[in-house]
Amino acid sequence: MATLFPEKSDADSQRDDAPTVPAALFSEDAPLPDISHALAGGPLQVEPVRPAVPQGPSPELRKQVALEVIDTHHKRIADTIRNMWGYKECSAYINKLIMNGGDGMGNARIGFNQQAVEAMLVLVEIHDAQFGAATDDLATGFADSSVRSGLDGAR
Repeated sequence: MATLFPEKSDADSQRDDAPTVPAALFSEDAPLPDISHALAGGPLQVEPVRPAVPQGPSPELRKQVALEVIDTHHKRIADTIRNMWGYKECSAYINKLIMNGGDGMGNARIGFNQQAVEAMLVLVEIHDAQFGAATDDLATGFADSSVRSGLDGAR
């Protein structure tokens, strides 16, 4: 069997930087080294390693990209969102846009481009994370909790 680190030969002995590894370290019959002195301080404390979580783009970058997408398809709406950014009504405005299909200015619309809707949803997510979700007193287009309908409204 060939050894990985053969004993020093005459040619190697002339070089001072040649590695020397005893052949006994690679013998199958060699005892394992004693490492008990390394454990004298007690058991080893091993910290669990968290897997690296890939960091995506920053919220600011995501916001800019989403606004560019909306700006491509609906410039006036993108400008309105930029002006409202940071106010609690911004999320409510975007939600109304998505739910009603119009632009909030009385201009009817059949719907939005899919990329624009996805960008709006990203903006709502980022805005709510930074400034808090829209409160119930703002109409979001999903439901008005003061209106009772169905069997609850008849009682």
